[in-house]
Amino acid sequence: MLDFSDPTAPAYSTPGASPITYATLRETVSALARQFEARGLSRTAVAVAGPRGLPAITSLLAAYDANLCFLPLPVPTPPAWIATLAAHPALSAAIVDGTSGLESWEAAGWAPVLELSVVSGQFPRGWWLLSIERTEARHTSGLAYVLPTSGSTGTPKGVEVSRDAFERKIARLTTLWPAAPRSRWLNWHHYSFDVSLWEVFGCLSTGGTLVGTDDATAADPWALAEVIESTNPKVISMTPSGWRNLPDSFGSGLTDSRLILAGELARVEEIRSWATSRDIKEIWNAYGPTEATIYATAGRIWPATEAWHGASIGRALPGVEVRLRGHGPTAKELVLGGESIAVGYGSWFGPVGDFDQRRFERAADKRWYSTGDLVTFQEDESLQFMGRGDRQVKVQGVRIELGAIETVAQRVDGVGSASAALGMNRRGREGVVLAVIGKGGDPLDEDLMRREVRQALTATLPSHHQPAHIMIMAVAPLTRSGKLDAASIKDAWLRSGWLIKDPHH
Repeated sequence: MLDFSDPTAPAYSTPGASPITYATLRETVSALARQFEARGLSRTAVAVAGPRGLPAITSLLAAYDANLCFLPLPVPTPPAWIATLAAHPALSAAIVDGTSGLESWEAAGWAPVLELSVVSGQFPRGWWLLSIERTEARHTSGLAYVLPTSGSTGTPKGVEVSRDAFERKIARLTTLWPAAPRSRWLNWHHYSFDVSLWEVFGCLSTGGTLVGTDDATAADPWALAEVIESTNPKVISMTPSGWRNLPDSFGSGLTDSRLILAGELARVEEIRSWATSRDIKEIWNAYGPTEATIYATAGRIWPATEAWHGASIGRALPGVEVRLRGHGPTAKELVLGGESIAVGYGSWFGPVGDFDQRRFERAADKRWYSTGDLVTFQEDESLQFMGRGDRQVKVQGVRIELGAIETVAQRVDGVGSASAALGMNRRGREGVVLAVIGKGGDPLDEDLMRREVRQALTATLPSHHQPAHIMIMAVAPLTRSGKLDAASIKDAWLRSGWLIKDPHH
């Protein structure tokens, strides 16, 4: 799958360091793959837990090269996940950075068997290959990777994606978004988020140069902007929250860059307003749950050749089929089908609930996945994202759509994103609360922004949709996958005297 036709070409680079050539990368990948073979690993899974950087990338590539299934994990990895994985018969090895919780792995029965700096100098000291004794083994033939995603039971589900689906999707995407050999690609996402696999495998399968970011740089909007502007990547993939966090001054010198936004809601008007004052080649808005293998739909928002508006997510990508399910007058649930739908959910982190399992079905000789997302079909066959199907809450007997509050707030000038939730204050009063995040990380006039958001909500929504309290934040807290960090916002509300409630319990 990788393009090693030019061994002298740079495969991986970081600012201020000598690039790693394809020849060196291939040598390191092959050396690690031989270690897997020497330990009898065949048709099984390997977990990878470590920060952004070449060691983790090499581990994923070596597992794929050895025909193993890889399971990238967020760091720090929750100890409960590690303990559950220890009991899974299809997981036989793990590659773990010593700073990412090695003690939790050892406590769960995993044993360090090889420090990887012995295998290659591309691994710093502290990266370990772990193994565990198995009384029974289960094969993962045909799987490319497993990624954790949230589940209805409170424990994550393991989304199982086949090699065939993965390779087809990478081929489809590199055709849609071509990049010449030696083009630079930004690697911003952590490997536990599937867009990172597009960054890594899309780049290296076309002879490109992957521009690496460490965890500190990826989380610092100003440092990240400096890396992008100094390296001028051809392909930049980000979440809208990560993009909005970049300084207002960001965006010069990107005349040959393609920006692909995905993972959260982004509005056409917002994207085009930003692009009009920048020199950037293209901006696309894409959509795709993990269960549909990276991206399922996409639309080019800039240059503005389509008469799109609002939260347009473009059209279905080649190889993806779309159905709408439901009897509502407007928005209906989006159901995706075709060659890139995941095999299903595996019990890698615990039992999978019946509700989750029913999201997958087989009909007309195809796999289908019910997303839970609401969309409408436009006249040009593009899709308009309308929110989640389960984002309604009830306050004093009145149903409230949280997504509607967020959408109105995000139209206010200077607002980057918004997050509405059901909360209860110290007096036991229940109501909707709204966190509003500014753009670009610059200092905010919180009182002014709060007034402007309140005015927009009052002018647009009925009284029962008005938040009991509005909290202003200068910078969006992000998860390791680059999405808005709901847990951090929840903690901020708790410090402000509001307990965020689960509306479905």
